[in-house]
Amino acid sequence: EDGIRDVAVTGVQTCALPIYLGAGTGPGLNLTTAQMNRISATSLNISSTGGLTVSGALDTAGGGALATVANLSLSGVTIDNSGGLISLPSGAVTLAADDMALGQSVNGTLVTLQPLSSLRTINLGTNAAGTLGLTAAELNAITATTALVVDGTSVFAPISVSAPIAPSGTGTLALRTSNTVTQTAGATITVPSLRVQGSTGVTLTQPNNVATLAGSSSGTFSFTDAAALTVGSVNGQNGISSSTLILNADSMTFTQTLSASTANLLPVTAGRGFDLGTKVGGALSFDAADFGNLSASNINIGGATFGPIAVTAAMARPGSNVNLIADSMTINAALTANSVSVRPATAGTTIDLGTRSAGTLGLTATEVGNLNGAGSLIVGDFSNTASVVISAPVTHTGATSVRS
Repeated sequence: EDGIRDVAVTGVQTCALPIYLGAGTGPGLNLTTAQMNRISATSLNISSTGGLTVSGALDTAGGGALATVANLSLSGVTIDNSGGLISLPSGAVTLAADDMALGQSVNGTLVTLQPLSSLRTINLGTNAAGTLGLTAAELNAITATTALVVDGTSVFAPISVSAPIAPSGTGTLALRTSNTVTQTAGATITVPSLRVQGSTGVTLTQPNNVATLAGSSSGTFSFTDAAALTVGSVNGQNGISSSTLILNADSMTFTQTLSASTANLLPVTAGRGFDLGTKVGGALSFDAADFGNLSASNINIGGATFGPIAVTAAMARPGSNVNLIADSMTINAALTANSVSVRPATAGTTIDLGTRSAGTLGLTATEVGNLNGAGSLIVGDFSNTASVVISAPVTHTGATSVRS
């Protein structure tokens, strides 16, 4: 007799002693595979104020323990599954601990990893003392068919990526916290779909490799991608919302809304130009659908180290102030917004209205007419514009401001 009868579990089971699941004769509560298979539960939560050790396979599909448990949550100061895998291929697995040793695989539809203590840093890539450290190998041991979620929201835990990670057992990674999400130099993220929620800030500015991105922040959301980037839907998040948004990628497509007070859109490669209106290779290009998904009060396109800006098809963003920043522009189609500003990227540059003269940011009369029609047009700025010269007749029917 194994000392335990069939048990139907409806609540959270908590123990003040260390717990050993599957096998073992450690100094605490030991539950064998046979004993655990007497448990029937839609959701089983096992919590210890000490450590929790998986010492035998917890495998609902392979004849191990928990054959009749749909979803599993394990919580302890430490969690160590070096002695047995955790596999619920049709259910969700949640592991909550301040320290984890994931020595064998963890398998579920949705796998969530989270710390217990307030402000406990989640360190992805390095198993550093004093943090919930998860190495790349430990993350690769996780199979999550829906998503792998790293969650510090409830304990205000910052998330730091300290070494390159590329979770091989999932197509979707979600990093969520009420604190910040950051990465150190060289600590890139490679995953097909990424959701990032950092309430106080997101700074992921290494050359990451992500196909689809979604996220949110009440502060600045800054992301760099070495691959072609689509802002879409990931793990229940549609698009990106933040106060200040900074996206760096050589190719961008927006299928969901980008909501921000200020949006800065920049390529990764120095000298790369911009095409507003037509999706083309060799430039950071946006079509009308992309532009329609940019819900930002201020949209900044261009900068000091980047190439020329071309408007090749009619583009409209009525609620936004669109700021074009480059030393060379070609405005071959109408650009309509709440206001449009044009200014050079290099200090000491002259703007020539009427003629495309060498050494200046030159715009013909037709180009000036394409800049916001009857709306507000701002020419120049107080930092980079040396002077504004009108070398030929130009007409703009809306309010016009000239600055230098």
